[in-house]
Parts: sequence; structure tokens; C-alpha cells
Amino acid sequence: MKVHRILFESRVGTLEITRIRIDGFKNIVNAEIKLDKITSLLSVNSYGKSNLLQAIDFGFFFINASPNKKKKMMCWIGGFPLNEEYLTDIFSFEMQGMIEADNKKYDVIFEYSFMWGKPDKTSGIVSETLRIKNLDDSQKHSLYISRDKEKCLYKSSLSGRCDKEIKIGDNELLINKLMAFDNLFYLNIIKVLNNIYIYIDRHFDSNPSYELPFLYINSDELSLSDNKDIPRVLYFLKEQHPEKYELIINTLMDIFSFIEKIEIEVYPLEYRGSMQQIASENELFKLADKKYILYAKHKNLVTPINFLQFSDGVKRVLLLLTYLVLAEINNYPLIAIEEPENSINPGLLKKYIIALDNFVDRTKVLITSHSPFLVNYIDPSSLYLGVPNEKGLAIFRKVKSSSVSKIYHAADDSNVLVGEYLFDLMSSDKDDGVILEKYLEHE
Repeated sequence: MKVHRILFESRVGTLEITRIRIDGFKNIVNAEIKLDKITSLLSVNSYGKSNLLQAIDFGFFFINASPNKKKKMMCWIGGFPLNEEYLTDIFSFEMQGMIEADNKKYDVIFEYSFMWGKPDKTSGIVSETLRIKNLDDSQKHSLYISRDKEKCLYKSSLSGRCDKEIKIGDNELLINKLMAFDNLFYLNIIKVLNNIYIYIDRHFDSNPSYELPFLYINSDELSLSDNKDIPRVLYFLKEQHPEKYELIINTLMDIFSFIEKIEIEVYPLEYRGSMQQIASENELFKLADKKYILYAKHKNLVTPINFLQFSDGVKRVLLLLTYLVLAEINNYPLIAIEEPENSINPGLLKKYIIALDNFVDRTKVLITSHSPFLVNYIDPSSLYLGVPNEKGLAIFRKVKSSSVSKIYHAADDSNVLVGEYLFDLMSSDKDDGVILEKYLEHE
């Protein structure tokens, strides 16, 4: 039986994430990211960009985890804030988004925090709040869940207050428990919050995605997971969503003008010996019964060649375009991409960024990069820059809209492009740090 968990979500409501705030994870200090269609995190190497993506992934995964899994996550030493300048025992996560449910639109703010479990500390959830604003008839957010170490309260009726007390364990979130309350008047909002899945792409080596014979047993052809065979996915996209398939292929050929045609060939597969044994003993994977091979016609070659023979950059661009389409099809509210410029010629980045913008609608794209070239093709007002400091902390701040023209003028005066100018400020001395601070928003 195939799993269609995201289709379940789409029947009860949809979510567009507008803001995420995280504190108390590794070296992350109170990071608040307001999401545009495409938002970029930029910093020098080894600053904390990957830590922030991991924290976001951790924060959303925790919501859906079982109580036993939550307990283990709260004791995961890999996430502990161990920086001597910022030793906190509390992890906090907050998200804000627009939910469409019951033919209405709501602005929803959900927050929780927990105590990290350390040798001298007992882990446990210490706060949880849910605020909802009906955009059709309300001017402000109303409190639907209020929880601290002493009490856990929720709103049980439309006309009532958030004053219904309920018992709950230290390893439980109330929004999980409320899923069983069939008569709750905001149940569909609770269901949406319990079915948030994001995707973080780290395909620095894309080759395995063009040659894997293994498939997840409970995954359908167009689900979103790391273990995807891209030629196979494209085959089923062409069958089930031909307009999406054409968008991917036409965009790829627009970015890489030397590609003239794409074809997919299908071959039956047979396995013997050890491969059959491995497949029969594995509870998570199965062997594919067919092999899907992608062929592309290069304008300078007589016949099409296997797509695996193209450069890493071409293969990764096709992979990311495919994953962006899968994110839209499966109603993922967020997809994050680490270093999308990896293996791509700087001259093609402009086309690439334009392509990313055309590929998403409700799904937000979060990019991390340490490339000055990428910045030259991104709206500076959607940038979050890593603030330089000598304490090893990851502090990201947004470029002020009012500073955009100033940044362009300063870059022109320095006879460099915007990307080079900003990266010089992020990696230079204290005086440059003072200049950078003037361009950024503050708490």
C-alpha cells in the first residue's frame, strides 16, 4: 500500500510559511527568517548556514515525532548549544504562516520550546502557544493554546476563551494530542500543523540520482525523498503532469543551450544472486523492475548520449528543477537548497536564479551560499547576511529595504559588483563590520 500523507494534508488545508524563528541550536542565536518567494542566507565559510538549515529541519521534524522520538531528540548532544559565549538550556522554535482551511484564510503563529536534556538537566517541553487570526473577520490573533511548566490550556469553543485545562506529558505537544479531538472547531488547522513536511537538498554529488536501482517500498513515483531516480521521476511526470515535465525540460535547455533534445528510454531489469538476496531481506527498499535512462542530444554531437556523461553542474540543475516541481505537486511549503551554485559556471547563474523563481508558487525556496557571484542576481532585500563576530556565533540579519540603493552605490564607488562588496564586508575587519551593520535590520 502506497503512502500519500501529503495528499491527506491537501484535503484539509494548505500552508504557506511566512516566517521562522529558531534559538538554542548549536551556534544559532535567535535567527528569525521572513520568507520571500526566494530567500538567501549568505555568509563566509564555516559560519553556520548548514547549522541553521539543520535547525529548521529539526524544528519541523520534532512537531511530527512520536513522544519517544521527541525525548531522544531533546537529549541529542549534536544539537546542544555548546558555544561558551551562548550557553542556553532552551531550544525554541516558532513558525508563522497562512493556512487555507474550511474555505477560510488564517494567519497562524505556532511556538514551542523545550529544555535540552543534559547530565544536570531533565529534558521536557516548557512552552507551547498557538495564535490564530481569521483574516476575514479579525483584526488580531487570538490565543488557542497556552502552555508553560505549570499548566496546559486550550480553546475548546468558538465563543470561549483559552482556559480549558488538559493534562499532558513532558514529551508531548498539545497540537499532537488535539488531533484526536474530532469535534474541535479548528481541527483542520491542527491537522495542517501536524502534516508539515519540508525538504532540504544536499545533493553535492548528483550521480547516484541517475543510476539507483533501489526504491523506497512505501514511496510513490512522485513523492519527495532523497532516494529518487531522476530519469524514473521524469518518466512519470511526463505521463501524469506533462506540463510540469515540459517546464523542466524547456528550462534545462534554456539554461544549457547546447542541449537540443531529451529522451527517456525504459529497459526491463532482472536480478540474480546477491542482489535478489539483498532485496528480499530489506524492509525499506525494493529493486526497481525497470531501468529508466535519460539521453540528451548535444548540439555538437551526432547522436544522443547518456545524461550521466554530462557535467556535474548540468546534472544537479536538472535534479533541483525536478525536486522543485515535486515540492509543488506534494504541497511542501518549504524547500531549502545548499549552495545551488555548486559546479555551475558563474555565467549561467543568472539564468538559473530566474528559473528557480519561475518554478515555485506557494512553495518557498531558501538558499544558502558563500558565493559572491550568486548575490549579483538576487534582490538584496531578500538576503540574510551572517554578521561577523569573533565568538563563533551564527547571527543572521536581513538587509533593510531602505539600504538596497545605498549598497548598489557603495559597490559602484568601490568598482566591484554587489556580491563582492558584501562579502568583503562580511570577511574583513571591525570597521567593515560597522558599515555592514548599518545595512541590516535589528531586533
